[in-house]
Amino acid sequence: MLLPLALLAGCATVLEPDWQAKLEHRLARDLAPLDPSAVPAPPADADPVSGDRVRYEITLHDGARTKSWQLALTIGKVATQRLLEWRTLSEFEQRVVVEGTERDEPEVAEAAFAPEPVDLEQLLREAGRDVAVAGLHVEAFAGDGTHLGTGESSVQVERLRRGLLPACRAGHRHRELMRGRVAAGKQAPLLTVDSATAADLETVAIGVDACASFFRLLQCNPVTRQILYEVLALPSLWSILTHWGVRITFQIDFFAAERLDPAQFPGESRELWSVPVVLLLNGQPGFLASVVIGPSGSPDGAAAGIYGLVARHPSDAERRVVVRMAAVQRGAVAGEAPNGL
Repeated sequence: MLLPLALLAGCATVLEPDWQAKLEHRLARDLAPLDPSAVPAPPADADPVSGDRVRYEITLHDGARTKSWQLALTIGKVATQRLLEWRTLSEFEQRVVVEGTERDEPEVAEAAFAPEPVDLEQLLREAGRDVAVAGLHVEAFAGDGTHLGTGESSVQVERLRRGLLPACRAGHRHRELMRGRVAAGKQAPLLTVDSATAADLETVAIGVDACASFFRLLQCNPVTRQILYEVLALPSLWSILTHWGVRITFQIDFFAAERLDPAQFPGESRELWSVPVVLLLNGQPGFLASVVIGPSGSPDGAAAGIYGLVARHPSDAERRVVVRMAAVQRGAVAGEAPNGL
């Protein structure tokens, strides 16, 4: 009886305190292009346009075994849509108060809330705004170039253009103030900040939301989902039973962003940052990653400026996935010819 109970219980993963530094130490080596002569050109300072395309090489290292894929993200048709916009506050935002404002107690807010029927069409007319929305095609290929599948999504052009660099810069400015608060979540003590700091924290929260959306996009694609599963530390049977399946969440800590020396990387004219990401499965680390972020002009904006990624198993540093930018192509712009791939 003891053996089945032990198997059900599983064990919590204890993270190495310096896992981020160890991943960053190998970023330049892991993200070096397989073909040194094929260094992607730096992006233009322009909005993403239809035809912008970024291609990545993905390599799984598992001991002596390696496996490879390719992933391409292409901007499709861009059209104007009227949308309502909102976002859920990040947990670290929920523990911050701006100087001079009052914070409602949860029970007061709940008591004051009286739901009424909503005319969605009227709300869209009055509160919505016209935004440019781009189709986004996600294609996966085997290492030999065999096409494995295509996923379709859509995203606001301005979000792609904004990318993740503003969140890196804003998070770095407040790294000491916010150290450890992303991991602490709702358990962090309440913090009072001035309006300028609050604006930076909102910038970080928008970056967190954008980064999480990008990972969810990959999670929805059956091919990239399988790649993720090959490096994940799957939760214990007991965790699956008690949580009725597997709940996937992300901890993206822009307050721990580190500026990287661009001279170590191909395309050294880019401003590059490394941001730690922990994917959680039922609250336990499933993989640890450093995402390398650069400018998100055309065509790199097709992937919000994500330059590359190195992810590892939480308890086996040699079991890792490397995602490196391999090629870029700018879409057709009036007066210019397409270039790149």
